[in-house]
Amino acid sequence: MKIVYTPKAQADLDGIVDYYKPLNPYALAKIYAEVTGDIALIAQFPRAGRQQKPKKVRKVVVRK
Repeated sequence: MKIVYTPKAQADLDGIVDYYKPLNPYALAKIYAEVTGDIALIAQFPRAGRQQKPKKVRKVVVRK
């Protein structure tokens, strides 16, 4: 399965990068790896996460 980010999801991820990069690049690397790793689970397990409307869209909540 191919992962495609919605524009809002990509903007959120970009915002995380923009916020943490100047403050703590090491924390950014950890956060980015956790977020993208959790999302990548959908590629391995296509039924992971919660199905949304429209179909073929799944939502994964990343832990704090």
